[in-house]
Amino acid sequence: MTAFEFSQMENIHWLPVEPEKLIQRRKIPLYTYEQFSELTQDPVSALIQEYGPDGFSTTACGSPIIIYNKGQNPGRKRWTLMHELSHIVLGHLDQCGGMQPHRQMRDRFDRHADFFTVNALAPLPVLGLCRANTESMIQRMTGLSREASRYRLKELSDGSCTNWGFSSQTVRGYSEQFAEYIDYVIDGDFYADWDFDTEMEYLLRPSRKKNQPTKPRPMRHCTYYLPRRPAPQPYVPSKAEQERFDRLEEEYYDALFEEWYGEK
Repeated sequence: MTAFEFSQMENIHWLPVEPEKLIQRRKIPLYTYEQFSELTQDPVSALIQEYGPDGFSTTACGSPIIIYNKGQNPGRKRWTLMHELSHIVLGHLDQCGGMQPHRQMRDRFDRHADFFTVNALAPLPVLGLCRANTESMIQRMTGLSREASRYRLKELSDGSCTNWGFSSQTVRGYSEQFAEYIDYVIDGDFYADWDFDTEMEYLLRPSRKKNQPTKPRPMRHCTYYLPRRPAPQPYVPSKAEQERFDRLEEEYYDALFEEWYGEK
């Protein structure tokens, strides 16, 4: 099966392709490394060491399942899920009976799945008909990582004079199947949505005060300690001082009374 036949079978007519929805549509169980670790009682580190950090596909009770690393960036996750789905669609699990193939066969299967994946997620005829000419545009259209978009742009430039390496019939099939999406890009709505999303991302970005550092400064720990000052105690006059205060208070009021009424 080719990527074009797969896109026809799955009725894909818009980019970016969503592998997770395709997996759910086929009712293929999807697990993260953590979820699969709980089921098998194998530590995540052991799974990563045996199958790699991105993901893998295998069979359980005769049915295919996909396991992936949820910590990947969106572009890498999209590629991983499509890559593992490609192994299932291309029959690689059936050829090795659900077991992990030996190294030489695994490398051949991975190359086949990579070729299928890139043509399913970023078909060159669609990119060419949409006049994609920058790495950022391909990344925006396909949802791939920056590195994968860069390689796809190079392949797009190298094959522009020969129908991007596809037959005229296949290019015509892509143009008919993705006609609505191609018009969306060529007419400018794609760029308008792109600008709008970029502006919204800027507006929703957390604001930072002027001259505020991007990262919090580390705390400086003191290597010496100051003695604590004792808490201030309330002043309590002595008996002699209290008698003196009372006498002064009495003299003050006598003088005030004489000033007001002319007599003591």
